[in-house]
Amino acid sequence: RIAWFKVYKPLYYYSAFFSRRAEAFDVVVMASGYEAIKAKLRELEQKISNRTASNKESELYITLLLALEMTARGYTFKQVDIMKSHATDFLIEDNSLRIPFSAVDSLGEATAKSIMDARNEAIFTSRQDVLNRTRLTTTLYERLLQLGAFGNLPENDQIGLF
Repeated sequence: RIAWFKVYKPLYYYSAFFSRRAEAFDVVVMASGYEAIKAKLRELEQKISNRTASNKESELYITLLLALEMTARGYTFKQVDIMKSHATDFLIEDNSLRIPFSAVDSLGEATAKSIMDARNEAIFTSRQDVLNRTRLTTTLYERLLQLGAFGNLPENDQIGLF
């Protein structure tokens, strides 16, 4: 069955693999595409051959191998989005996979679920609203800001009169 999905429904296969089996992620490299993944793989291969790679880097190597295969087949990754990402699952959108919150380094499952729960209660109105209603730390907030996860959300809810 797994082989059937890999051949006939590849996005479902990749979504399931990255959501359930993969342990380590580099969301910046994955969203950057084929060439970036290939360059990172070369870097990791060098560390592995020198026996200087950490366990996390070894796990990342396995994940990026499959990410390289996926991008070579014409599929892409979409960066984390505060309005669209799932807490733990890679969601299928068009011809790509949306990266979940939990794939971001140091962002745990409980924090990821708090983002989803807050979003389901009411739509986020600003980045400050996200910080107030979720378990995000300022460090994680900054990391999401660097990734562009907030899209065009305003900084705060204040409305200028002039």
